[in-house]
Amino acid sequence: MPNRIIDVGTAADPTRLRLHKGGFNCGISNYAALSHRWNAGSKVCETTIANYPARLQYIGFDSLTKTFQDAIIVARQLGIQYLWIDSLCIIQDDAEDWMEEALNMQFIYSMAFCTFAVTPSEYSDGFLRRSPTHFVKLGDKTPYAFISKTSASFERDVEEGQLSTRGWILQERALSRRTIHFTETQTYFECGIGIFCETDEQIRYVSYEPALYTASMLTS
Repeated sequence: MPNRIIDVGTAADPTRLRLHKGGFNCGISNYAALSHRWNAGSKVCETTIANYPARLQYIGFDSLTKTFQDAIIVARQLGIQYLWIDSLCIIQDDAEDWMEEALNMQFIYSMAFCTFAVTPSEYSDGFLRRSPTHFVKLGDKTPYAFISKTSASFERDVEEGQLSTRGWILQERALSRRTIHFTETQTYFECGIGIFCETDEQIRYVSYEPALYTASMLTS
């Protein structure tokens, strides 16, 4: 476990949002990690020596960037109680702490249950809002159905996206067991079995030797 992790609380109990001490024997089994590109908002949301004690008690949801808020919303909706975000979980003005956590980065992403990768270009606006021009609504009755005017392209949206231009993202993506890529046109799910998206059932398949391909691979 990371040395610190964010307890995201729940939609019914948002006041539980706070930093939680992790490490060995902390009783936490699953957490998600955020892979994102830093911007001015990330700097503002940093955990520092001065605000660290207060954040162990409470983190104001409205004080966070929209990207961080959206990551918390997704974690809550998926039933994942804990979330790791670098600028919040590493004490940024403590050189010793920063170095220790930087050396543990490979374990943080490889041990996470899932990684949320944010690839849109407008990071301060979050990633759950998407331009309606990409979709056409079919009919007026609920539940609504939509078709996309943009075809799925994992290469265009993810591999050539702005997030992938950052060197450290290679490690985060390569080591993550499961990644949900939030892009401007599609949401993609990538794991050892393949890559899936909203408008196609499966766009890439990874084959395994029959002797190694077991049901546990689909659920672990």
